[in-house]
Amino acid sequence: MQARHEDFRGANADVVAISSSPWEKHAELARRIGAAFPILSDPEGAVIKSYGLLHPGALPFAEFPIARPAEFILDAGGVIRKRFLTENWRVRERAEHLLEELLGI
Repeated sequence: MQARHEDFRGANADVVAISSSPWEKHAELARRIGAAFPILSDPEGAVIKSYGLLHPGALPFAEFPIARPAEFILDAGGVIRKRFLTENWRVRERAEHLLEELLGI
């Protein structure tokens, strides 16, 4: 997403990442990769649970909720138009495919 951030902006879209890790870890990651988009922290899992992304089988002894990898395309009113979910934490939707979907809405 980082490499294609300007393409998302050109499509009048924002990229936002959300994770259950503490914000200090995200601040470090954002600095390291030069993130052009916000990385939000959800250590209590409120957003993760509200989107139905809780991954009950992942890291059973984790100190915070673990989310299933997911990407969402929301419209200007916050309505989910497309969603991409996986059970495998290594699998993410390609930015190119998300851009195609975004432009097709």
